[in-house]
Amino acid sequence: MVRALISTQIFFLKASLIKKKGTRLSPHTRLAS
Repeated sequence: MVRALISTQIFFLKASLIKKKGTRLSPHTRLAS
């Protein structure tokens, strides 16, 4: 249970970072996500 919660939090953190950097970086990051 704990691992699942941590993994989901990390996933959302990465998603938020990708969204913030998505406007600056090339679309390669969007494809990776």
